[in-house]
Amino acid sequence: MATTHTLESCHCFASRRGARQVSRLYDRYLSKADIKSSQFVLLMAVSFNPGIQINELAELMVMERTTLVRALKPLQQEGWVSAQKPETGRSYRFAVTDQGKAKIAQCSPFWEEARQELETKVGKARVEQIRDNNLAMSSIAL
Repeated sequence: MATTHTLESCHCFASRRGARQVSRLYDRYLSKADIKSSQFVLLMAVSFNPGIQINELAELMVMERTTLVRALKPLQQEGWVSAQKPETGRSYRFAVTDQGKAKIAQCSPFWEEARQELETKVGKARVEQIRDNNLAMSSIAL
């Protein structure tokens, strides 16, 4: 029996489309603080993991190392994240600066407003299920 394929039946299309919609929603709120959702998520990842090495952060974010380095540059230029090379070893360790902590505090109310809008429009239980499914998918080595 032949399977009919449509764009809507494509797992990749659906995942990317959903992710873009969520990013747009969060970007709309975070624009009040002049930061993108992708930058804020990265800032929070470093905040929750002070001293994290680039390879560890790349694994956590499921990003290529070179892409991650480019994504971190604006955060470093703004003074929100510092990179410190340890005396031993070759890998830099990243941490959120005081300016970065202030940025997180500024953004947190906007982040919360975005979360509330998403839960209102989609339903809290459904959003939590989508989040849990996405986390499960990101932990699978494909």
